[in-house]
Amino acid sequence: EEPIVGTIKRLTSQTEALQSFINSTMDQLQESRSAERSKQEEVAETNLRLEETLDEIQSLRSSNRVSIDQIKQDHEDALNEAKEKEIKQSSDMKASVESAAREEME
Repeated sequence: EEPIVGTIKRLTSQTEALQSFINSTMDQLQESRSAERSKQEEVAETNLRLEETLDEIQSLRSSNRVSIDQIKQDHEDALNEAKEKEIKQSSDMKASVESAAREEME
């Protein structure tokens, strides 16, 4: 009967060691899963920040394009205004010269 008791003690000890190993393995698995979830959350947050940054860049590009177009339009408007003034001054001078010429002829 004693060999059976020894066998039972040995098997009990092995079972306890195996249970301890399984518990440790399960704890490590839980920690790994938790770390993986944490990393996935970090990746999701990073992706969100990246998308926000890309949206900001696109917005800045659009804004710059609008600003450049407005500057070009302002420049064209100023040139056209200057040309119109020059044409009016030239026309006024021509009319003045013609008027003076008529007065001299009379």
